[in-house]
Amino acid sequence: MDRSTTDKQSFKYPRDDLDYDATALEAIHAGVYRILLEKKPFKSLEISSQRLYFIRDKWVRAARVLRRVVVEIFWLAPVHLTITVIMQLWMRSITQVVLVGLENRILHTMEVGLRTQTLDSNAVIGAIFARMACWIMHTFSYAEPWRALENLITILSDLFSIVGQIGLVLSSVRAGEHGLVFALICLLRPLGSTLSRSSIMNQPRIIETTHPDFNRMQALRALTDKKYRQDLISGNIVGYLVDEYRKAREGLGDASTYPAEFQHMRGNSSIGKSIVHSILGDLPVIYYAALALINPSQISLASIATVQRVSSMLQSCVGAIMWSLERLEHSTTDCQRIYDLCEMKNVIIDGHLSYPHEKKSEKGMSFELRNVSFSYPGSKDNAKALENVSLQIAAGEMIVVVGANGSGKSTFVNLLTRLYDATEGEILVDGQKIKDYKLADFRQATGTLTQEHQLYPLSIAENVGMGHVESMSDPEKIREAARKGGAEMLVKKLPLGLESVLESKRMQYGAMVNTSDKGPLAEHLRKLKKTSDVSGGERQRLVAARTFMRLNSEKLKFLAIDEPTSALDPEGELELFNNLRAARYGKTMVFITHRFGPLTKYADRIICMKEGKVVESGTHSRLMDLNGEYSKMFNIQAQAFENSSSASVE
Repeated sequence: MDRSTTDKQSFKYPRDDLDYDATALEAIHAGVYRILLEKKPFKSLEISSQRLYFIRDKWVRAARVLRRVVVEIFWLAPVHLTITVIMQLWMRSITQVVLVGLENRILHTMEVGLRTQTLDSNAVIGAIFARMACWIMHTFSYAEPWRALENLITILSDLFSIVGQIGLVLSSVRAGEHGLVFALICLLRPLGSTLSRSSIMNQPRIIETTHPDFNRMQALRALTDKKYRQDLISGNIVGYLVDEYRKAREGLGDASTYPAEFQHMRGNSSIGKSIVHSILGDLPVIYYAALALINPSQISLASIATVQRVSSMLQSCVGAIMWSLERLEHSTTDCQRIYDLCEMKNVIIDGHLSYPHEKKSEKGMSFELRNVSFSYPGSKDNAKALENVSLQIAAGEMIVVVGANGSGKSTFVNLLTRLYDATEGEILVDGQKIKDYKLADFRQATGTLTQEHQLYPLSIAENVGMGHVESMSDPEKIREAARKGGAEMLVKKLPLGLESVLESKRMQYGAMVNTSDKGPLAEHLRKLKKTSDVSGGERQRLVAARTFMRLNSEKLKFLAIDEPTSALDPEGELELFNNLRAARYGKTMVFITHRFGPLTKYADRIICMKEGKVVESGTHSRLMDLNGEYSKMFNIQAQAFENSSSASVE
């Protein structure tokens, strides 16, 4: 059985594609979600202490954020805030009570006039003008609502309105005890509606997101995680991601993204509940009519009209408070995200020069480091990862950087690609200070291939294509990049090929049900789509394919490769390095490696680092003749290879 809790959505759910057991499970569509329940779900009224603690903790956090918002707005504009709050309270609460009171005065005056055949025209006209004045003030104050505090002011206004309306009822109903009882009866409908809401919180369930544009948005939003930061910056693909997110948001339309349980709670209803709610809604008038039958002398037509109006207002205000409380929690969460964003600091300052400039070389990008030192932010005792490094890299050179772990090799590359700025000294690129170049231009001219690169929660085609977004629509270039990166066989073995999604961010989870359980719900949970698992070596091949896609860009002038083959076998490593060397024309390349064999003999120059310093520099043969640090490391690795070869022969 399918039913939807949303009325208007731009997305139509596929009704003919049932990927679940419809005989045992019930599917409920709520906004972008699909909720699967067993047709005879287990119901429990128990509320765990853990859930109560969670609710309390959630509202404590919300209160802290709300307090910060109010304090900051007050100090920015104390007079404006005070006036706005007063006007909002007047508009949303006091005005309604005053209007009903004036309406009651008009009706009462007219009723007395009809009974005595003498009408107090001054009283009627005065009440009418007062009512008109209230409406004018109400209209002006409503024109500029204070958006930032809307939910909080709404709650306070409704509370004021309820108090005022109860007071009006007590004054309209002459018998005080009857007025209090009447007010309590008015509250039955909204309270009953809240308590009788059908909740699935205590039912075993599976929730999945079924809207493709929402799933796309989730995947793109996941790329804001810190672990993707280096990839997004070095790949210069932020603009592409923003455009794709905007397209997905437009495709989402007005489909609700509120939590599935919340949507179900608000949208679920039945004929029986509707009848009960209608009776509870009319109960105040029925009660007042019974009072009129018992003691007609105490009831007037004016009070009947007032009571009927106030009962509807009371019910509406209580329901509005329930709704505003739910919205308030979401609003404070959004505010906290804004605060977190504001506290982020961009430590890399943009430059003013375009790259390339008139002094550029067709061979690639040149570098000059002058007494460069660097300490990572927050490092203990400001320990230097690089210390007084001075060297030059000519345009078009192929440099291999070697050294033990912690010698500063990766830091060296991070400074060349300006992921960080030097703590001391300066770096020149093509004769200009690296800090003077516009970051966007510089990012387009540089590329990296490291073991830290991540796979995106997107298709393989996009994972590779984002190396050069301008060629994203060219499947042949994507396939060629996959071949050069060594990922061709991986693409072929996956069922959907290039369209296979890695690390899907489609939301799908079970609550109060485990894969080890028995029953149709647990069975479906075991069948949920899993991400396409890839090994460490396959991940490195896909990342390498992205780099080869980047090499299609004519703007690329520098490529840094930082130990990208740790999970590859020797054959795969050799093939990757050969393909990279073949693409070096017009580019400066810097390789960082711990395996000397495949690269050092082809290098124009080898830089050997130790403890953050450059200790040796030269060709392989020259450094071996020096019999220094490089020679020592090379011989250790060669000896280890000879020993392993001898052991395999034996």
